[in-house]
Amino acid sequence: MKKNLLTTAFVLLLVAFVGSCSSDETLVQDTSNDSSLTARGSFWGGKLANVNSDGTTTFTVDPSSIKADLEELMASNNQATTLQTVFITKKVNVNDSNDFTYALIGSDNVGTSIGVMLSESGGGLYFQGSDGLGFQGSLSGTTCRGCSFGCFLEYVMIQGKKAFYCNSAGCGEFCEKKYTE
Repeated sequence: MKKNLLTTAFVLLLVAFVGSCSSDETLVQDTSNDSSLTARGSFWGGKLANVNSDGTTTFTVDPSSIKADLEELMASNNQATTLQTVFITKKVNVNDSNDFTYALIGSDNVGTSIGVMLSESGGGLYFQGSDGLGFQGSLSGTTCRGCSFGCFLEYVMIQGKKAFYCNSAGCGEFCEKKYTE
């Protein structure tokens, strides 16, 4: 009796295992070597958020799609993490409090974040690539990885160009910056 139960259980597990394998061509393919994200990320070429009259921002695209693209970008650059939050914030230039830029930030809430610079036009926020030209088929950002209480993304203007850097804020040598594209 015990042998029959074990045999039956084994056969059922084998059937379940074989049945779970799929050759369905609609499955998502691994794109970890392709950071262009053009298949899913067509929204990067359009308006990502609105700037409201009170200065707050409202996403015009699904934040979970943004989060997925940022996670894929990080994974393709050997910085895999699971982002917990995605938000837009106004970053003030550390050298000039009258100058600011908007940043889209994804964070895993334990020491890793990625920032994407945004440009404002007509009350909307748009992706601004490292070349300042907007979305040209590939996504880029700045990643800060370090301790959970520091290593924050900051904004500065260097020779007329906007740039992000990672402020260690007490993390010291544990704060690492990487440019991801």
